[in-house]
Amino acid sequence: MDFVPPSPFVPFYVATNAENVILRAGPGVKFAAKTTLTQGLQLLVLSRVPGGEWIFVQTPFESTGWVSAGLLKSEKDLQSAPLMQPPDVQVIRGRVLNEKNEPVTGLSFGILEDVEGARSFSVITDASGVFYGFLPATTGGAWSVTFDKATCASNTMDKDCNCIGVCGALHPKA
Repeated sequence: MDFVPPSPFVPFYVATNAENVILRAGPGVKFAAKTTLTQGLQLLVLSRVPGGEWIFVQTPFESTGWVSAGLLKSEKDLQSAPLMQPPDVQVIRGRVLNEKNEPVTGLSFGILEDVEGARSFSVITDASGVFYGFLPATTGGAWSVTFDKATCASNTMDKDCNCIGVCGALHPKA
């Protein structure tokens, strides 16, 4: 069989699936809001960050920014967009493996700044069991990562979102 080189990425359109979707300056809720987008607005997908939770898009007004993948409706797989490591970010990364050394997908973790009244944000493990949280490069201070839950998309859940085996806690404790 002859080798067929991968074809170059062709940007594709998606639509926002909620009202007031925020287009951000970086891939995360700790980045500045650039504008608010209406439901059904068509956006051109340009790339994604590792983990795939944030998608880099261009609006019809030719502004670019980041949108949470969960707020986009697409007939194409958002994970087919090329990876981009955004500039001027700090990355909080972790990996979860089960007792067989296999990746655990779909686990939600909260990342919280250790400051009174600070709001946390969530990250979810991907197909390789890795989660990524992105912060502006100028962010400082102490941060905590805590296990939240296994989502229904986790490989620890069955098709009816019931736990398979051990669920509800990490071992050893995070």
